[in-house]
Amino acid sequence: MFLQETESGQAGLKSDLLLICSACDESTSLQTSANITKRGKSIDVNKRAVFHSLELGTGYEGLGSFCGIMNMPCMSTSAYYKQVDRILGIAQDYTMEELKSAGQRLRNIILDENSELHINETLDAAVSFDGTSAKQGFTSNRSSLCNLSRQW
Repeated sequence: MFLQETESGQAGLKSDLLLICSACDESTSLQTSANITKRGKSIDVNKRAVFHSLELGTGYEGLGSFCGIMNMPCMSTSAYYKQVDRILGIAQDYTMEELKSAGQRLRNIILDENSELHINETLDAAVSFDGTSAKQGFTSNRSSLCNLSRQW
């Protein structure tokens, strides 16, 4: 038996492989990653690689460097940025849902603690937010991206 890569089946980090029996010439096709959509345009390994490059903050250059070190082909810049747009769109939707939920929880707490306030009244609340990590000058998106990855 031997394994052969099919060049026409390559899409970014995904490859199509052909396992061929040298005794009977029967072959079986294998893919190194699954398609996310039925149309086959979005591939799991590519989306995960882009997500990780965003999580690390290395971007396309970091992914390209990794692929070069591993001696494997990288996805095109246009394919990379299409994935970035999809991921950031999902992240923005997720963030808006979380902000609305946090606002509703805060509203409920204020109304529970202040029985004189009417349920439809506009409430004022001071809120602070720190989006930095323990490292000086580093802003982290890690927590929102980790939660986001569960939505795929």
